[in-house]
Amino acid sequence: MYKRQKVSVFLTDEEEKQLSLHYKNLQITSSIEYAKRIQEAILPTERCIQEKLDSFIFYQPKDIVSGDFYWFSDKATPHLFLAAVDCTGHGVPGAFMSMIGNTILNKLINEKLLVDVSDVLNNMEFELRKALNRSDEYNATTDGMDIALLNICTKTNIITFAAAQRPLILIRDGELQEIKGTKRSIGHTYTENFIYKKEEFLAKKGDCLYIFSDGYPDQFGGEHGKKFMKKQLKEILLKIHQKSMNEQKEQLKNVFNDWKGDESQIDDILLIGIKI
Repeated sequence: MYKRQKVSVFLTDEEEKQLSLHYKNLQITSSIEYAKRIQEAILPTERCIQEKLDSFIFYQPKDIVSGDFYWFSDKATPHLFLAAVDCTGHGVPGAFMSMIGNTILNKLINEKLLVDVSDVLNNMEFELRKALNRSDEYNATTDGMDIALLNICTKTNIITFAAAQRPLILIRDGELQEIKGTKRSIGHTYTENFIYKKEEFLAKKGDCLYIFSDGYPDQFGGEHGKKFMKKQLKEILLKIHQKSMNEQKEQLKNVFNDWKGDESQIDDILLIGIKI
């Protein structure tokens, strides 16, 4: 008669380390996935924006969470605000900055009801430095954000634009114009009483406007593994601007994916289009 024998499984030190590492990675990924759900809940839905504006949003984080974010508000009637924001970094650090940026925009526009886009950016500079405990040049920081901000007045049809490092592409009557923002990121350096400039123009039916982060034009790919570049993006926008917003979005996605090919996505992608 045979006795049952207890069988023990022994792991080598290396196997234990690998198992522990795998478990930790699962925990971290699970936490970041939960953070993604929080970040997505804060972002306005594309449908919410499309109810007010004929538009599209091409938003594709590099990692699970994103340092790019878009922001929309219709609380300061008759003004509609739309922003494309590119925070320092991507992934978790960028996502933390995006939460701060989102909170600041809510405070300045939805609570304080600022409507001057230049004032909004000037105050963002102050609020961001306050949030990061950076009050002067002796407390410099490399943390900050680039932003393109539009105020579309539905009563007067006047559009005002202010930006930190990001441009506005305007296509009118088949002609493309690039309106450049102020060449200074929000929060990177301290300059007392610095003013972000603004541009103002009367909207015309059929105008197409585009604001975006640098992720799309900076993507490497193509036959020679080079950057896509803003020049090529302009050419694509000029070629497709008469199509519907949904068609434009799909074509921009396809162009990006074809260009990227087997290359890794190097940054978060955010590109917003509006048709008047």
